[in-house]
Amino acid sequence: MLPIPTPQVAAIFYSQVAMHWLNQIAESNAISSVILVVIHPHLYAAGQQALKHLQHSPEIERQDVLNHWNSVFSGISVIFNGNVQALRDTQSRHTVPPKTLQMFWTF
Repeated sequence: MLPIPTPQVAAIFYSQVAMHWLNQIAESNAISSVILVVIHPHLYAAGQQALKHLQHSPEIERQDVLNHWNSVFSGISVIFNGNVQALRDTQSRHTVPPKTLQMFWTF
């Protein structure tokens, strides 16, 4: 039986650009985690437990990435359907500047 390799941070995170991106999406990651804790608390707890285990595993390189990863999700996938038009909320009085694209989460 082959040994199970230790999980590692994706190689892309050796790039400063990727680390900057991770910091930029921190708020979105936090929002998605809050949604998950409300709609599926057991799945949230499992993700939180897995992240804490990884953060306390010294054999994993790049602990700095894990310390910046503030989502209980283990990855992010972006799916784009070029046929879908961008949604603009032109009726909101809280939109600054006007016609700013609004973000919607689909679960």
